[in-house]
Amino acid sequence: MSVDRTSHDDESLEKGTVERPIVATSVEPTEADKARGPVNIAEDPEARLYTSAPLEADDGTIYVIQQQNVGPDNELGGGEFPDPNTPPRSEAPGAA
Repeated sequence: MSVDRTSHDDESLEKGTVERPIVATSVEPTEADKARGPVNIAEDPEARLYTSAPLEADDGTIYVIQQQNVGPDNELGGGEFPDPNTPPRSEAPGAA
């Protein structure tokens, strides 16, 4: 993906737009993500297969999250399958 820095003013360039978002490497864009600048995801015809819908960060940055292969040390959440060595837990309160 290329970065075209000529068609937008500096402020929208820093924050990204729906058409040219910042690509986040985590749940929210980092300073390094913002430093790379917005990208034109329309240039990649398969981007919609691994890119989230545009999101807005608390600071107004428009960004997308792209699916990436990660190892167990770089995942959010507990995953689909629990650790096989974890003892069983009682049901949640209110469970049928």
